[in-house]
Amino acid sequence: MAKPKKLDPAIKKRVDVGIKHFEETMGHLPVQMQTLSSNMPEVFAGYMDIRQWVMREPPEGAMPRKYKHLIFTLLDCVYGNAPGAENHGRAALRRGLTVDELLEGMGQVLIVGGIGVYGTTGFKVLDNVLASAEGKAALKKKKQRGG
Repeated sequence: MAKPKKLDPAIKKRVDVGIKHFEETMGHLPVQMQTLSSNMPEVFAGYMDIRQWVMREPPEGAMPRKYKHLIFTLLDCVYGNAPGAENHGRAALRRGLTVDELLEGMGQVLIVGGIGVYGTTGFKVLDNVLASAEGKAALKKKKQRGG
């Protein structure tokens, strides 16, 4: 049996920073990222370099994270990644995205992806996100605002 390759300390540090980043931006390290970080740490480190750049908050980044999470939610719906869409949808609501903003985004999924995408992924994501603790809190805020 081959001896496990020793991980370069610089890669280990980038993996650790990446895991911390996921926990900060998503609230947890999703299972698929756990698998990637433990089995392909160099690939995870490279992926995280890009993700950390994309997820910068203003003033370093141009767009607030709530909208970045919304975009990931919508793209994940179009590509059929319901678990990713739900994770990002909940993260967007935690960051202050409103229910109405989420609903408008789901309208865009219907326009771009068609009824097939909305019917297989979009509505399930929307139902699950709105039923989550984050969704219930956002719906309560909406009701309090009179919406």
